[in-house]
Amino acid sequence: MDTARLIAAVCSESQRFTAALQGAELGRTVPTCPDWNGYDLAWHLAEVQLFWGAVVERLIEDPAQEYDQPERPPDDEVLDLGRAISAELVAGLDITTPEVEFAADGVDEVLSVMFGGLPAWATFIPDGEALTLVATDADQRWTVEFGRFGGQSPASGRTYDLDDARVVEVRPTQTTISGRAWDLDRWLWGRVDEGSLRIDGEVSLAGRLRAVAAESTQ
Repeated sequence: MDTARLIAAVCSESQRFTAALQGAELGRTVPTCPDWNGYDLAWHLAEVQLFWGAVVERLIEDPAQEYDQPERPPDDEVLDLGRAISAELVAGLDITTPEVEFAADGVDEVLSVMFGGLPAWATFIPDGEALTLVATDADQRWTVEFGRFGGQSPASGRTYDLDDARVVEVRPTQTTISGRAWDLDRWLWGRVDEGSLRIDGEVSLAGRLRAVAAESTQ
């Protein structure tokens, strides 16, 4: 399931939960949770959603150190607070398109910085396959050639033999990936699939580039 459907489910189920409690005698014991009444149950959902909202918003990695449990509000405020917390959890922000030059710089950052950077102890052996990326709205293009990254790190002793790629001087290739700079940038980072791009030539090379990008940007 994609993220949009999951968010929609959280939204709809939270609304159903609140609707079920609305107008009920919340001071009564909940049959399936005999230690809780309706207010307790409402606060439980609100508290859980508040926690996950904070994790997403603040990128919390260690809740035990970075998250303080909120104080429970008075019973007559729990339902309204729960609605607000649910809405905040699923609201999010719209993705906006940056200026073309920034998007194109993002593409160049992945291809020229995230790729390459060969240490002195390693080798890159081209295997003859290459492709061209074209940012149609920025009039920029990059040639990327594939090969193997190999060698042994003197620091860790680890031996490497990985699929890799690097930017080389622009030249004609038999495979081209074209699209807006922003779409290329997001695709390289795995934020969108290739549906917004045009691939002429070997489609498998696009998948290969995306796999190398995933390894290089993790």
